[in-house]
Amino acid sequence: GDRPEVRWPEALSALRELGHESTVSYLADVAQQVLSQTALLPHTNPGVLNAHEMASLRAVSVSQGLMLESLSPSLTERGGPHAGCLTKLPATRLRQLELAGRLRVPFTTGVLLGLGETRADTVRALLAILRSHQRWGHVQEVIVQPFRPKANTRWSTADACTEDELLWAVAT
Repeated sequence: GDRPEVRWPEALSALRELGHESTVSYLADVAQQVLSQTALLPHTNPGVLNAHEMASLRAVSVSQGLMLESLSPSLTERGGPHAGCLTKLPATRLRQLELAGRLRVPFTTGVLLGLGETRADTVRALLAILRSHQRWGHVQEVIVQPFRPKANTRWSTADACTEDELLWAVAT
């Protein structure tokens, strides 16, 4: 999840051993090393950031990303797949998309299908991405990602996104 150093003391200890106070600081350092020591061009996907953090990564990466996932508020309600996760709130994700635009950060985002959103939710999310790109010209890629249950997780027995839903969303 976002900012593991805030939640787990072990993560903060590991970062401090590497000379960093945050995951974002460590990521910026590693991205700078990749830029200076290789022919690779870093793309970062560190989660929800503030403006200073996003700008610091802009200096060392060619692009950044964060999935919008969904604009369905029901997914963050009790019992939903994003319940209790403030970084998954639709408003939080939209602010990140807009912040990237204001900072002129080339950005990858997209929707996650099959968590309980409606087709109308998917259309609203795709239109929100389009509107942000029309304002700022920063969206370089839109991912349409189907949910696939993973073993040993709370959602391991949930239904996967159907092929029909995926094809519908891609055609949209």
